[in-house]
Amino acid sequence: MIATYDLTNGATTGNVIPSSTINSTISGTTNPTINGTTNGTTNGTISGTTNPTINGTTKGTISGTTNPTISGTTNGTISGTTNPTISGTTNGTISGTTKGTINGTTNPTIIGTTNGTISGTTNPTINGTTNGTTNGTISGTTNPTISGTTNGTINGTTNSTISGTTTSTISIAVSLSPMGFEWLSGLLIYTIISTAVLKLSQLM
Repeated sequence: MIATYDLTNGATTGNVIPSSTINSTISGTTNPTINGTTNGTTNGTISGTTNPTINGTTKGTISGTTNPTISGTTNGTISGTTNPTISGTTNGTISGTTKGTINGTTNPTIIGTTNGTISGTTNPTINGTTNGTTNGTISGTTNPTISGTTNGTINGTTNSTISGTTTSTISIAVSLSPMGFEWLSGLLIYTIISTAVLKLSQLM
């Protein structure tokens, strides 16, 4: 069956499986809206420089050089808005205006050669969710800036004990005469004073 397309109503009839050469000219503006879900896996290498700023309070002691290597698997969910930039050169003549909304899955089968020129403005709107796995290597330079308050406390106990004994023995031959006893008493007084001075010097 030969497929027909109504440019006014936008209807397609028939099975579009051309098996020859299609040379067509399409002129106009194409504003398609694509709504769907993209689930894929991205395996790549991310190289660059990361300069994070960390502000907060640090309680502890941080010393040394941190050169981390982050390698492994990052499983994340990327949700948000994707604004792609499509750059290239399109040379063609398009006649007519095509305004359509494409929802779902399109599996066309094209057999043959299509020589067409498309020129105009393409403003696609892509709304959907991208769920993928990123397995890669992050290599680069990490220069973090840490600013905040460092509170460190050093608690400890110092116990020192100094002990020692000084023993002095003085042996003297003493006469039993009265003069000898007077001399002995003087010697005892000298010994007591000397011992007191010695103890005082040890205490100081």
